[in-house]
Amino acid sequence: MYENTESKDRFTKFVLIVLVFNLFFMEYLNKQLSLLPRYATWLPEIISILFVVIILVRFAVIKEFVFSNKYLFIIISFIVIFTASSLLNLSGPGSIIVGMRNYFKTLPLFLLPAVFRVDAERLKRWLKLFLPLLLIQCPLALYQRLIQFGLNANSDNVRGSLNTSGVLSFYLICAIAVLNGLYQKKYLSLKQFVILSLILFIPTTINETKVTIVYIPLAIVVPFLLNNEHHISIKFRKLVSLAAVGIILSAIFVTIYDYIIQDKWGHGIFEFVTTGKAVEYVYSGTPYNTNKNWRRGDRLVVAAATVSKDLGTFFFGYGPGNVTGSYFSKFQDKAIDPTARANSQAVNNFIWETGFTGLIVYFTFLFFIFKDAFYLRVQDNLIGAFALGWCGVVVISSLNLFYQNILIMNVINYTFWFFSGVIASHAQRSRQEEMSNGINPLHLKNLNVIQ
Repeated sequence: MYENTESKDRFTKFVLIVLVFNLFFMEYLNKQLSLLPRYATWLPEIISILFVVIILVRFAVIKEFVFSNKYLFIIISFIVIFTASSLLNLSGPGSIIVGMRNYFKTLPLFLLPAVFRVDAERLKRWLKLFLPLLLIQCPLALYQRLIQFGLNANSDNVRGSLNTSGVLSFYLICAIAVLNGLYQKKYLSLKQFVILSLILFIPTTINETKVTIVYIPLAIVVPFLLNNEHHISIKFRKLVSLAAVGIILSAIFVTIYDYIIQDKWGHGIFEFVTTGKAVEYVYSGTPYNTNKNWRRGDRLVVAAATVSKDLGTFFFGYGPGNVTGSYFSKFQDKAIDPTARANSQAVNNFIWETGFTGLIVYFTFLFFIFKDAFYLRVQDNLIGAFALGWCGVVVISSLNLFYQNILIMNVINYTFWFFSGVIASHAQRSRQEEMSNGINPLHLKNLNVIQ
C-alpha cells in the first residue's frame, strides 16, 4: 500500500525539509542578521495548515490512519477545555485565534506519521538530515562567544542559529539523549558517541545555561537505565563508559562555565549549587505586589495562587490567548499584569490560560508518549534505539516545561511533536501486529511492519 504512494511522498518530504530548515535558520536570519522580515518566521504555521490538507488527502488515498484512541481522547479533552475556557471568559475572536495558534499549530505534525509512515530507513535519513544541522551549532556558537559578541557579552547572545541560548542547550542535550539510545543499541560505537556528544555539548558550556547541570545527567542516565540489555557484563561496561563520559562532560562544563562567570558572579557553579544561591535563583519569595527580582518559581506560585481564587479560573484559567504575550498584542482581551505573564514557562502558560485541567491533560499527553517510547525501546532495530533515546527526551522535555515556554519556541515544539508522532504511530502498528498475529512483535528482531 505504502509502496504505491512513493511519488506522493515526495511532496510531503519536501515540505518537511523546508520546515526543518526554516526552524533552524529563519529566526537567526530575522533576529540576528536582520536579513528577513518578521513574517518570514511564520512559515511553520503556514506549513501546519498545509499538513492538514496533506493528512486528509493521504487518508483518502491509503484508507488508513494509524493512531491510538488514547491520543484521540487527549486531543478531544483539550479541545473541550479550550472551548470551555474561551466561553467562560467571553474571549473574543482575536484571543481565540492567538490561542489556537499557540496550542494547536503543531498538532498536524503529530498526526502526520499516522498517514505518512516513517519506517526505519526513512527515520535514518531524517536523523542524517538533523545531525549536520545540530553539529553546525558548535562552530556558530564559538564564533558568537569568541568573535561576534566576546567573552564578556551577555551569554543569551550565544544561541547558534536558534531562538535563545536556553533553546540551544535544551535541543543539543536532547540530541545527546538520542545519540545515547543509538549507542546503547549498538548503532553507534563508543568513540562515535563520545565525539558527537562532545561537539554538541560545547555550546552548552559557553552560553551560561545553568539548567544544563540537570539535563545532561538525564540524557546519559535515562536511556541507560531503561535499556533492556540483559547481559550483566555488557551492562557494566556501558555503565563504566557512560560514567566516564558524564565525568568528562561535567568537568568540561564546570571548567568553562566557571571561567566565563567568575568575574560576573564572584563564585563558580559549585558555590552556586551548594550555598543556597541555586534555590534563590529559582525562587526568591518576592511578594506579588512587588514585581522586582521575580524568578521562575515566583511566577509559578503567582499563577497558581491567582487562578485558585475562583473555581472557574482554577479549572479553566483566563482563556487561551488572553494572557501569553503575542506579536499580535492587540488581539488580547484580558488585562493581566504583564509581569505575571507566562512567557517564560509553559507550565505557567497552561495554568494562566487553561487552568489546572489543561495542565493535567498536557502532562497526560507526555506520559502517553513516554509509555509508547518505553514500549518500543526493546525492539532490536533503529526504531527501538530511537525510542530508547526518546524516553530521555520526553523526561527532559517534561522538566523543561518548568523552565521554558516551548509553545512559543517553534524549533522545539515542531520537532518534538513530529518525532513523538513517529513514536506513537509505530507503537500503534506494533500493537496491531501483536493482536492480529497473536504474537509479541517486540520479541522479534526483524519485523516488516516495524522496519
